[in-house]
Amino acid sequence: MENIIETENSELTKRELEVLKLIIQGKTNVEIAEELKISENTVKAHCKSIFEKLKVSRRVDAVVKAISTGIVWL
Repeated sequence: MENIIETENSELTKRELEVLKLIIQGKTNVEIAEELKISENTVKAHCKSIFEKLKVSRRVDAVVKAISTGIVWL
């Protein structure tokens, strides 16, 4: 899934978009932390912020909303 494209109509930060792309790829918090070289707690904080901004409560809902609203394209 390397061809995930982000759009400019998002209120997510660059880092939140990076985390969201990895969530879309099915990565766990630990895997995301390792890939981005940040702590797992930082990943959790980014996820919380993403969920709040997208008005969702689960990862799968964040993925669906990001794709359906055009925040990311597959």
